[in-house]
Amino acid sequence: MSNFPKALELYKKALEIREKALPKNHHDLAASYNNLGVVHTELNELKSARHYYLKVFKIYEERNVTNHPNLAASYNNLALVHEKLDEDSKALEYFEKAHNMHEVTLPSEHPRLAIICDNVGTSHEKMGEHTKALQFHEKAITIRRNALPLDHPDLAASHNNISKLYDTVGEHEKAMSAIDHALEIKEKSLPPNHPHLTMCRENR
Repeated sequence: MSNFPKALELYKKALEIREKALPKNHHDLAASYNNLGVVHTELNELKSARHYYLKVFKIYEERNVTNHPNLAASYNNLALVHEKLDEDSKALEYFEKAHNMHEVTLPSEHPRLAIICDNVGTSHEKMGEHTKALQFHEKAITIRRNALPLDHPDLAASHNNISKLYDTVGEHEKAMSAIDHALEIKEKSLPPNHPHLTMCRENR
């Protein structure tokens, strides 16, 4: 519901309880730190967000855990912090860590793997590495085609990402084809006046 101050209050209560009841390296404490990091990111309190993500990593390090989906999620979340700070190379570093962990810990067609592939792709695109960006966006769309219904909005988002990338590199026919796929999916899955649908038509 985007009520981030209330979320922060409740997550802090949960953390207070867990800090009293659990060992300092308990995985539930890591979950609390991650949740707090997410809310501080939404509030644009990026220094605090980074502080909590580093506490997550410390717990997993103490537990000698090097690959876990929740650890990968925290790396992805920290990458989003660096992205907001326009620290693109640092963001890419953490996105790639998250991607590598997800490849080890998740099934090859897991939707969460598609999300991180898109994040890595967008990060490469920001740094002007269009070939690598395309590889990751295409991987994301392949996963989503196999894992999701063909009218799922996330599949439309993948087509939209690839369309923007093709447009950037001057392959306008491929860009048009991809945006047409995105528009077709959104027309099936969204109300006629939805802003995402309007934006997609404008991009065309």
